[in-house]
Amino acid sequence: MTTDKPLVNKVAKSGLITINLEEYYPKNQVVTFDLKDYLYMELILKEKEFRTALKEHDWTQYQDKVLCVFCSTDAIIPTWAYMLVTTCFLLNRCDYSDLGVYACNDSRCSFCSRYRSDDSR
Repeated sequence: MTTDKPLVNKVAKSGLITINLEEYYPKNQVVTFDLKDYLYMELILKEKEFRTALKEHDWTQYQDKVLCVFCSTDAIIPTWAYMLVTTCFLLNRCDYSDLGVYACNDSRCSFCSRYRSDDSR
């Protein structure tokens, strides 16, 4: 089968933009935070003990790193647990300017007093 018409690259003419995903990959080291270590019998999340453990956790080890929060067991983890870990990470040791996140510095703020470590107040 022969045609007299030249082949036309319609993709090149469509105006599609090529994105290099490697440009968006984090430059900092990615470290993991496994919720399994905070579960009772590796199955149940007890809120009071979990909050206490997060307050006592050394967040300085995550300075200038990307935190990956996950659970390596088949336990059902409530969504707020992931958000609480992220909040503790951000409020304790993160450089807010890069993330567009700003912390309240008011000592009367119940949110800050609950989640900030004692040395960052």
